[in-house]
Amino acid sequence: MRIGIQTWGSEGDIRPFIALACGLAQVGHQVTLAVTGMEHPEHEEVCARMGVTLRRAGHLTPEMERDIDRRVRRYFHRFALPTHQLAEILDCAFRPFLSEMDAAARDLCAQSDVVIGHFCCFSLHAHAERGGVPLAVVILAPGMTPTGFEPPAPLPNMGRGINRWLWRVADRMTSHIMGPYSNPRRRELGLAPITRPLVQASHFPYLTLIGVDAVFCPPRPDWPEQTVVTGFLALPEEAIPWHPDPPLARFLAAGPPPVLFTFGSMTPRDPEAWQTTVSLMTRAAQLAGCRALIHVGAEVPEGLMLPDGMRAVGRMPFDRLMAHCAAVVHHGGSGTTQTATAAGKPQVVVEHIADQLAWGMVLKRLGIAPAPLHRRNVTPKKLARAVRRVLDHPHMAQAARAAARRMHPGMDNGVARAVTLIEQALRPNAADR
Repeated sequence: MRIGIQTWGSEGDIRPFIALACGLAQVGHQVTLAVTGMEHPEHEEVCARMGVTLRRAGHLTPEMERDIDRRVRRYFHRFALPTHQLAEILDCAFRPFLSEMDAAARDLCAQSDVVIGHFCCFSLHAHAERGGVPLAVVILAPGMTPTGFEPPAPLPNMGRGINRWLWRVADRMTSHIMGPYSNPRRRELGLAPITRPLVQASHFPYLTLIGVDAVFCPPRPDWPEQTVVTGFLALPEEAIPWHPDPPLARFLAAGPPPVLFTFGSMTPRDPEAWQTTVSLMTRAAQLAGCRALIHVGAEVPEGLMLPDGMRAVGRMPFDRLMAHCAAVVHHGGSGTTQTATAAGKPQVVVEHIADQLAWGMVLKRLGIAPAPLHRRNVTPKKLARAVRRVLDHPHMAQAARAAARRMHPGMDNGVARAVTLIEQALRPNAADR
């Protein structure tokens, strides 16, 4: 089949789609992946190596990155309302690319037998519906699919009746925010507006894939048949060959396993905010009395000096690096959370936005992490206390290893299961076109 895939967002929104695209290409499909977001040379290298055609549909300029940094510091760190955060994210990182994303969606639907899209790729959904192209929608976080068995994340579970009511409220609020992005194009194409985006995402006529391991997102009996939890959509190790360079290998061998500190895509690019973040991490590691790997962004600045017992790291395959670590401190992104859990590591979450808080609460419920901290008010002392709690309580490491054992079938088969589901659900429809 000719398969068109579209995604948008941060690394946690892009990497799972690269993994899915590579899995589909490996079994013989002709795959084109359209990506909107931060550019990394690694994306091109992996896609070229695995036989996937990569198309850029807009990218963040340095000015846009600075604007996002400014908004993150000014807004996300101070206010925790998920709806306000979603509105800000869409305004600064989605609105500028509407025309490029729409053009890419139109081309994918015209050239593909089936298409697969991120939950937020509204134009792809519209063009697929208008053209009768079979569509699979991918959701990359737990707590986004309405069910009476749990409320919208991160609210407490108060019973099925109240949960359903909370989902209706959440859907109305989400519709108010997403409608201006999704419905104008739908009207132009003669399609009905989307009024309940969360419900409708899980009721697409073909297939909705939840690319999250069942450890974090167990299937619910009131979901439609076509809504399926696939497992984590992870790249195979051979997609990105990596071994520690000699200095890093020497550091890892020189003492006890270190704690990895990373805020992933939330790592600031503004020099002052970046320095504040690095200082938070290094000071917390000093207070906790642990060796540390400090992730400072894509590249390690030349001449950067860290205290004894610490080493700065740049962009690298964290799944391999985490194997050498005692614990992971991170922002609660979907990819980092699942990768650290698959590595069997206890964790500390410093959430920046609401979906990361939801991941942190799931980890706490599993016994893998203490209660999540909040970036807007975290201090080195608070972070150090959380790190010491993880290191001093072996039951968290035991819980992490138990979760990793449960995850590994999903790690191995998440992409394979998604590929099988796509072929089963969409191939017959493609043959009719």
